Amino acid sequence: MLEVKRKRNSILFKFSSEISTLTNVMDRIEKFLKVLNKKEPTNVLVVARELLMNAVVHGNRNDPNRFVICRLRVFDNNQLKILVKDEGAGFDYESLDLRLPNDPRHIQKRGYILINALSERIDFKGRGNYVTVYVKDVNGGIEKIFQEGEKK
Repeated sequence: MLEVKRKRNSILFKFSSEISTLTNVMDRIEKFLKVLNKKEPTNVLVVARELLMNAVVHGNRNDPNRFVICRLRVFDNNQLKILVKDEGAGFDYESLDLRLPNDPRHIQKRGYILINALSERIDFKGRGNYVTVYVKDVNGGIEKIFQEGEKK
């Protein structure tokens, strides 16, 4: 199940927690950004995919009877807000360590580490199943992470 509502600078999705539906949502997000002339929206796509994958797999446990809500909104200052809410139990987001690990083989919670590296701000609400992420420089890309990493 997939519902989509589109406005001038925003798009809203409500979809069942299935990977095939998630793929369809990501395709629509990419098209939405292209319509808004966001030529290289790599960072937004990475952040959106990580948030939605977490909601489907970890939040709703791939249960097709549970839904994910996602809204993307682009502001005039080239900032984008991504809101994701799932029907899962949530998690202890206050204990989340969002720093890049020293060991690149570290895989635990790497989605939120990547989201944090590509975002201006992450806000959790409730029990951790409602997150809002602000992404600046919509036309930028994931390359900035690697450039910053090389400077260290």
